[in-house]
Formats: sequence, C-alpha cells, structure tokens
Amino acid sequence: MAESKKIMIVEDENILVINAQKMLKKYGYDVSVTASTGEEAVIKAEENRPDLILMDVKLKGEMDGVEAARQIQDIYSVPIVFTTAFADDSTMKRARETTPFGYLIKPVKEKELKSTIDISLYKHKMEMQERHNREIQESLNAILRILLEPIPFNDQLLRILEIIVSIPWLTFQKKGAVFIFNRELNVLDLKVSTGFSNEQTVTCKEVSPGHCLCGWAAESKSIIFSNHIDENHTIRYDKMTPHGHYCIPIMSGRELLGVLNLYVSEGHQKIDMEERFLLATTDILAALILQNRSLEKMKRLTDVIEATSDIVGIADMEGNFTYLNNAGLEVVQRDKTSGIHLKDIHPEWANKIVFEDAIPSAFESGKWRGESAFVGRDGEEIPVSQVILSHSDTAEGFKYFSTIARDISDTKKLEKEIIKRLYFEENLLLIAKIFGSSQAPDVYQVLNFLGDAFQVDVAYIFLLRNKSYKTEKIYDWFGKEAYNKTSHIKELDFSGFPWTLKRFSEDEKIVVYDIESLPSQAAMEREFWSSMKMESFVAAPIKNKENELLGVTMIASIGKKTEWTKEQARIIRIINEIISNYLERKEARNKIASSLNEKEVLLKEIHHRVKNNLQLISSLMYLQSQNMGDKDPMEVLNESQNRIRSMAMIHEKLYQSTDFSSVNFEDYLRDLTGTLFHSYKIGEKMISLNLEVGEIPLDVNLAIPCALIINELLSNALKHAFGSVREGKITIVFHYSENNRYTLIVKDNGIGFPKDKDFREMKTLGMQLVKTLSEKQLKGAIELNREQGTEFRIDFPG
Repeated sequence: MAESKKIMIVEDENILVINAQKMLKKYGYDVSVTASTGEEAVIKAEENRPDLILMDVKLKGEMDGVEAARQIQDIYSVPIVFTTAFADDSTMKRARETTPFGYLIKPVKEKELKSTIDISLYKHKMEMQERHNREIQESLNAILRILLEPIPFNDQLLRILEIIVSIPWLTFQKKGAVFIFNRELNVLDLKVSTGFSNEQTVTCKEVSPGHCLCGWAAESKSIIFSNHIDENHTIRYDKMTPHGHYCIPIMSGRELLGVLNLYVSEGHQKIDMEERFLLATTDILAALILQNRSLEKMKRLTDVIEATSDIVGIADMEGNFTYLNNAGLEVVQRDKTSGIHLKDIHPEWANKIVFEDAIPSAFESGKWRGESAFVGRDGEEIPVSQVILSHSDTAEGFKYFSTIARDISDTKKLEKEIIKRLYFEENLLLIAKIFGSSQAPDVYQVLNFLGDAFQVDVAYIFLLRNKSYKTEKIYDWFGKEAYNKTSHIKELDFSGFPWTLKRFSEDEKIVVYDIESLPSQAAMEREFWSSMKMESFVAAPIKNKENELLGVTMIASIGKKTEWTKEQARIIRIINEIISNYLERKEARNKIASSLNEKEVLLKEIHHRVKNNLQLISSLMYLQSQNMGDKDPMEVLNESQNRIRSMAMIHEKLYQSTDFSSVNFEDYLRDLTGTLFHSYKIGEKMISLNLEVGEIPLDVNLAIPCALIINELLSNALKHAFGSVREGKITIVFHYSENNRYTLIVKDNGIGFPKDKDFREMKTLGMQLVKTLSEKQLKGAIELNREQGTEFRIDFPG
C-alpha cells in the first residue's frame, strides 16, 4: 500500500472524478479534496495544501487547468499532473511552462495513473530536499558572512536572528531571541530579539536555568521543543497568543554559551531538517560568541598591560634616564625623570648584569634580553624580564638605549604552577594509558600519584558490586605519618550513607574542610569517618554513562583540617572518568566473551541436531526401501518427501524463533497440514480440517517425533478415510495438562479403520513409524477408537 498522501482531483466531469477516486483509494491515497473549476481549485489548494494535484487541462469556466496550476504554484510548491483527452499546441506550450510532473491521456489507465503519481511524488520530494539543502547552505553562508563584517557584536547577533526567522521554508513565526549565559549570575541575559513587544522584552530580560522553556534548554543542555503553551512555559505576559517554541542551547563542548529561542505556530510538528539547520546555526553562534569573548579578553588584557607596573625608559650611554614612564617613576618613588640613573632601580647584583653584559651586548648585536631585578617600594627585589635595545642617531652622532622591564613575579609563580601541572598531566596520561591497555591496571599507581601529588594522609578507591552500594574491592594508600593513626577499611556499604548517595546522584563531589561541619543529614557519615580519624576529605563518584554509581575516589587528612583546592577536585574527577571508561570497557568485553561462548554452544547444538536428523532421514529412507512392495515409486517418493518436509519445517520454525530450543507447535501444525492438503490435492473434495491446538512451545526433541506421527496419520486419513465420499472432517487435538503430560488426537469421520486389522500388527511403514515413535521415542501409549470413523489417541510425558 502506498504511503498515505493527500491528492486533489480537478475535473469537471463527475464520473471521471468518481472513477479516479476509486482507483486512487485502492492504493491508500486521500482523495477527499476535489474541484470542478479552476477558480475552485485555487481556493481549495490554498486551504487544504494537497501533496499532489491531478489537474484536467480543459475546465469549464473562465480559468482552465493551466492557469489554475500557475496560480497554485504561486502559492506553494506542489507537483501537478495534467490529464487531457486532447489539447492544441498553444495550450500544451502554456502547460509546459508550469513545469508539470507528468501528463496522462484520457481515458487514464489505473497502473499508469499510480506509477505517474508515485514518480511525481518521489521526484517532488527529491527536488524539495535538494532545494532545502541548497537554501540551508545559502542561509548558513549568509550567516557566516556576517561573522566577517566589522559591526558590533549585538548587531551581528541581530542580523543572524533576522536571517533565521525570515527563511521562507522554515515554519517559524517571525519572532525569536538570542540569550547569552551569564556565568557569574547563572542567568540567561536577553541579548537581542525580533518581534518582541516592550513588555515581553522586559519580562524575558533575565531567565534562570530550569525556568521556562529557555531555562530548561539551558539546564538540560538539549533542544526543548513545544508546539503549544504548556505548564513549562512559566513566563507569561499580556496579550500572549497561542504559539510553540524551539529552544536550542548554544554550546562549546560541554560549556553553555547561550540559548537560541524561536517561535513556531501552535500545533507545529517538529521537522528533522529544521533541527539540523538550527544545530548548525547554533554552532555558528557559538563561534561568534567565543570570538567576541576573545576580543573582549584581548581588550581587557591590553588595559591590564597599560595599567601594570611595566617600566619603559630611555637612557644615555652613561645610564642617565632621559625618559621614564609613570610605572618606572612609581618604582623609584620620584615625580620626574631628571637625575635618575639606571643604577637607582637595580640591586647591586643586577647592575653588574646590566652594565657588564646587557648594555655591551645590546650595542654589539642591537638587543639584549634576559632577567634581572628591580628594587621595590619597600626595598624588596622584584624579578623582571628586561629588554635593552641600542639606538644610534647618525645625523647627530650619538648613541642611546631603551629598556622595557616587566614584573615577572607572577610568571615565576606560574612557572612553578606549570611544572606542577605538567607533572599532573604526565601522570594522568600515564594513568589513562595504563587503564586503556588490555592488561589489568595497577590501581595502586593511581593512589600513589594522588598521595604524592596532593600530600594527603590517605587515599582510597572503592569499587562497588554490580547494582549494589556494597564494596567489591577496596584499594588504599597511606602516607608515612598515617599508618599508626588509622586502619584499613575491609568493606563498606554506602547505602548507610544516604546524604552522600544523594550528592553523588546529582553528580556532585563532596569537599569537607572540617568533619564537624557536615550537616545533620550526614550524621552517619560524620560518625564513620570520625572513627577513622579523618578530619578533612574530598570524595567524588565514579559513574557510568547511565549515571549509575560504580565506585568512589577519596583523599583525606588525618587529624588536621585541609583547605582543598579546585585543582585537586578536578584531577580526581578526571581520574574517575578514566576509571569509569575502563570499567565500562571491561563490562563490554565480558559481555562479548559471554556472547561468543553462547554462540559457540549454539553452533555445536545445531551441528548435533543436523547430524541426528540426517541419520533419521537415512533410516527413514532405508525403511521405506524395505517396504516398497508393489507401490508406485512416485507415491513412495511423495511419502518420503512429506516425512522429510515435516522435519525440515520444524527446523524452519525453530530458527525463526528467538528460542532455539522449542517451537510454537500451533503455527507449525497450520503450515504442515496446509502442505499435506496441497500435496494430496484435496481441493476437489470438501474435506475440512479442525485444529484444536493451543500456543504450546514444544521442545525440539518432542516436536520432531510428533511431527512425523501427525504426518503419517493425516496422510492415511487423506488417502483412505473418505474413499469416494466427497465430504468429510479431520480433527487434530494437541493439549498439555498440568501433570506434565501431552495428549495428541488425530481423528476423522470417514469410513473407519478396517475392523479386521490390528494396527499394531500392520507391516506398512507408516503404521510402524506411528507405533514406534509413540511408544519407544515418546515413551507414551497409543489407542485406536473405531466407533465414529477413526481416532488415534497418544498420551506421552513432557
């Protein structure tokens, strides 16, 4: 059945309309919209927006089909297929100018009509997709060009917003806003808007994360879409009309930069293409925001440099300053440059560097760069990075030099910090490498790093049991001073720490400077850690992608308060992510190994079944060869084929199911009996089949002998039970009782089993199979009832 599409039929002959509707309804099309004139077609097309229009070229009235098609396509893009019995050249030329998707010559054939509509819909879909992709690219290019324009940041944002809301193929109202996230105040600031009233601008000036739709987008860092005003739309204003929203977070990695808010009509359905375009747009907005942030940082940096204590001066060959800036004057505590010598601002050891090395080198090579020191306001030495440049005025015939010096006290501190940071990074890379290898990781190397790097007394990594808050493994590290002050933790159950679990569920680390400062809700935690002599600690959760707690990393001080740093918490969080990734990979590897083992067992089982069934088929063929007698060879082959097919169908059902050990016997019997009826060509006789079988999953070891028994008894009934009688009934019953026993009944209302024959003594292969499979294979009992036709009843254990 074709995909449901709305097709408008424009035809002035009512019989042709009814005929077309009948043909198209057959293929699932909605053909409820019809028109008989061109004027009516234009109106109904605008109201109903059909997916395709089947348009007669010649229509009654002043407007023909060609003019109607032209006016409709001015309203919106829709594929039009013309129908005509005949048309002159000028009319067809006009028709071609409307770029129809096809022509159909009346009378229209059904298959031709369907194929033309299918092709037209597909072609239009591809054209619209290509057009949208092209318009997306053009829109993105227009937005990108704005980034290069030398205009203020707010103007750039507004220009981009105006481009987005004015794109014709996007189903937005011409209304929207861009919010910038203020990290210091933790609010979304309304930066620019279009289509907002004054009241709305004031109302939406600041939005808190988690408040209203934009706030939800900021808090969840995911797209929030609503096609109506729901309970989450908490910000309301006067004269607010029904509408919906796209609220798209503007992200840089995991960092929230802002939110793009666009209005859509009430009831609007979200479109993937819209969402992809908006995500690309927010990437551009993120780049623009980061670019603006960088420019602001550069401006602030320039202001800072101009206001620093950097010294800029010019001196003659003897070292007398002819110019010294305000920063330099402040250092030497003078209000003017006159009378200041280079030696006045350097300590004695630095003057030796300047006069014996720096100045001679500068006049030899043009520049000297190095480190020296200044004498500060209180006589302390200030390390500086200094540059001395030599200059010569050939016209006047004299030389001089300039000096630029910058306080590098912070740089020296930073160097130490960088060395420390490099130490952290190198160890983190090493830890990541250890946990990324296939070998079992050395967890104690992580603890040694934490202990040495942060100079703590104890460090722990607690790994929890699967879906449990109890520890499965505890790794610990003790500093030299901690061995005699605390003890090992042998096991721990975090379910006894509800306050801690609540913090961990919110993905928060726990930083404690003083154990006594823990809130009353953390009484259990305070009691336990106090018993371990821990005064201060940091604990952070190890969690997987499903936000499940896998473990805890902890560092602590024994008997003393510690002011923990953000850097320490950050390092622990990174280590926890590394451990989490390792644990998830380990679990995945275990699942893969388990899956491979299951498949190996399954393959062995399949091999065993195939081998047994081949042996069974071989035995059946041998028995058949020994019981051929005077039978027609084709009949013998047909019987053998039916037996083998009954077994094959068991395996077909078996491998189609999710459980490879059992089959749905009801489904199997329906297929088997249908095949046998067809095989014995029962269509000429009015023989009915009644199946009384529940949905019983039957083990394959029971299913195959049952299948062979039913095959033999049903075949006998179809061949012998009715003779020349044209009507009859065969019933197959298969039940399972609560005492773990099965009952199989195959009966017919035919001429009956011969009274002078004992089925147990019969030499035919079929009856021998029925008796042997029932009593030997199934360990059951078989009975024959000849009162009303023939009824075989077999009871066997499960």
